[in-house]
Amino acid sequence: MNDGTDQRATVIAAHLREWEPAPAYVELAVFDSDDARVIATTLDAFYMRHLGTSIARGLFHQSSIGSVAGIVLRDGRAIATKGASARAFARSAAEVA
Repeated sequence: MNDGTDQRATVIAAHLREWEPAPAYVELAVFDSDDARVIATTLDAFYMRHLGTSIARGLFHQSSIGSVAGIVLRDGRAIATKGASARAFARSAAEVA
């Protein structure tokens, strides 16, 4: 795992500890895991595949209904990525419709 992903995993793990002792339901629904390293690796692979670059460092990670990640990419772009389970997305879309 690269340094950016390791640092990102640390940011994610800090947020997940806020939910203890309850399970990290949102991360389990979005990433199929509540392991910070697995989530960081999944995010890094997503950014490489879709944006052509990897994580330089994590800025924040929060979750409630969905999961949002603030990161700086190796190419210098600072972005936020939000994910939600398919069920949560369908429920939100139905409320808007």
